[in-house]
Amino acid sequence: MSLLITWFISAVAVWLTAQVLPGFTVSGAKGALIAAAVIGLLNALLGWLLWLVLGVGTLGIAWLLGFITQFVVMAIVILFADKMIASLKVNGFGTAFIGSIIITVVSTVLTRVLR
Repeated sequence: MSLLITWFISAVAVWLTAQVLPGFTVSGAKGALIAAAVIGLLNALLGWLLWLVLGVGTLGIAWLLGFITQFVVMAIVILFADKMIASLKVNGFGTAFIGSIIITVVSTVLTRVLR
């Protein structure tokens, strides 16, 4: 049950991000659910690898600035999801980066409220 709640919270965060961020669009509630699932799956499968590549590639600076690195990794994952599914459209890395911050903040707040 916890996985379903987390998925729903992520879908709401993706949908709210699409409402407030120009250049970040999702096609309805079903599209938000699909986008949240794909982003979550890609983050689980590739997020750690991207984190590692950024950490090694920046000679450890990425590990020192972990909060920024996490947003960069999520922005890259969002761009991957944009290329994979038709229900999510993102206009570029800057939009994906701001979107990753909004999604993270909304997800964190909703998780705290609902648990």
